[in-house]
Amino acid sequence: MSVLQVTDLDVSIGESAIVRGISFAVEAEQTLGIVGESGSGKSMTVLAATGLIDAPGRRVTGSSLLRASGGSGSRATDAEGVQLVGASDRTLRSVHGDRIGFVFQDPSTSLNPFLTVGRQITESLETHRGMTRRAAHARAVELLASVGIPQPDERVGAYAHQFSGGQRQRVMIAIALACDPALLIADEPTTALDVTTQAQIIALVRELQRERGTAVVWISHDLGVIGQVADDVLVLRRGEAVEQRPLGKLYAEPQHAYTRELLAARPR
Repeated sequence: MSVLQVTDLDVSIGESAIVRGISFAVEAEQTLGIVGESGSGKSMTVLAATGLIDAPGRRVTGSSLLRASGGSGSRATDAEGVQLVGASDRTLRSVHGDRIGFVFQDPSTSLNPFLTVGRQITESLETHRGMTRRAAHARAVELLASVGIPQPDERVGAYAHQFSGGQRQRVMIAIALACDPALLIADEPTTALDVTTQAQIIALVRELQRERGTAVVWISHDLGVIGQVADDVLVLRRGEAVEQRPLGKLYAEPQHAYTRELLAARPR
């Protein structure tokens, strides 16, 4: 059973059609890579599918069914699921940060500069898991340690500006995984990082995915990165899906001319 099943997703803002007829699914322990050039509709597709579009004049139709229950990652599923397209704000608040975790491109704009990183982790644990402040603090230390932050018992009280760029992204991953979500959305999470740190973050996400059984949707404009993380690949161009295949087949026998162009554009 798919953790997330998206069917015939259309997104328009005003009179402009942004995404047209996108369908995909991602299962537990699987990574779906969504790739395409800037403006191809990658982020808009995933934001619409998870109920995060907040643009004036937006219109989202189709289906986005989340079948994972909160509390024990992708190992617990809800056969009926939660329909995210058209869901109420209350439903979306209950899902975001609990069943779905998010890691975005620039942690500097995602992390709150006025709260310690520990407090930003404990917020979701107290809200979604009902933990006491003491228990949530202990869990925050464990999460920082699991993502490779040195001296986590001390750094849990630090602020975002006191971490390097790579460490801030690790903190974002800790926040995203705090409630053991079934689905992790990674939207260009390594684009702003140097090559060495990028490789470390990719390895970290893959390791944590194996440990937790998390389903991952990884968005990138770079097929080189997608080649390191994905099981299946969805190629978007101008808001439409032009190809969707297992990674090995897509690399060996790309069917669409646009996919071949993306492969040819990879740095050697």
